[in-house]
Amino acid sequence: MQDGIILCRLVNAISKLRCERFAEPFKLVHFRENIGNSVFFARINIETFIRWSKNFGVTDTCTVSDLVDLKDVMQALNNVYNVGRKCAEIGLPHPQTVAL
Repeated sequence: MQDGIILCRLVNAISKLRCERFAEPFKLVHFRENIGNSVFFARINIETFIRWSKNFGVTDTCTVSDLVDLKDVMQALNNVYNVGRKCAEIGLPHPQTVAL
């Protein structure tokens, strides 16, 4: 999760489900898969996730350094949890642990 790859895959999966459910055009989120130890591309991937989260309607998001520099991992996890909550609100599949 620290390199943002899983987060960006999550974004694309949610975007695809949303498009299928609401007949919206699918917009693939581009990100770097094979980044090795590159902090630069990890930051870009995480920034992509945060920007998408805000556009998706999540108001309480983390910062890039929360995850890349491990400053506040709980805030990053809350960001992911809030994305799940937003999915539940709009009727998309979501983890059962998400409380509305």
